[in-house]
Amino acid sequence: MNEKRILPTSKFHTGVIESCGKASFYDEALVTFNVKNEVRSSPTVETYNSLIYAFAKGGLYKEAEVIFSRMGESGVAWDRDLFNGMIEAYRQAGRDAIKTYVEMNQVRCNPDERTLEAVRSVYCLAGLVERAKSNLRG
Repeated sequence: MNEKRILPTSKFHTGVIESCGKASFYDEALVTFNVKNEVRSSPTVETYNSLIYAFAKGGLYKEAEVIFSRMGESGVAWDRDLFNGMIEAYRQAGRDAIKTYVEMNQVRCNPDERTLEAVRSVYCLAGLVERAKSNLRG
């Protein structure tokens, strides 16, 4: 009998990672990400974004940054959704979201309204309202 093996798609893996992140099952999200690599299915930008965002939202910043670096090394391009997710997660945790915004600009990833709103909020929370006005005209 000649059976064909059906492998899960990238969309499936991304959905599982997002669900694990929402449920705070970070180890399971990483396992799902790694299994994707084992079945010879390269992670997509969406798969990376989901894992990085799950880690950042969960306060696992070092882990998010490690996956962020792996993404860059793998040749999968960073995108606006990735940076927006990291900026929002860092902002909510009181971490340095501006550093991520600067990095976004350095790799020539253009911010959108979502990005600018998150960064404006960071400046305003830090009492730098005038800086928010002058630096972030969107």
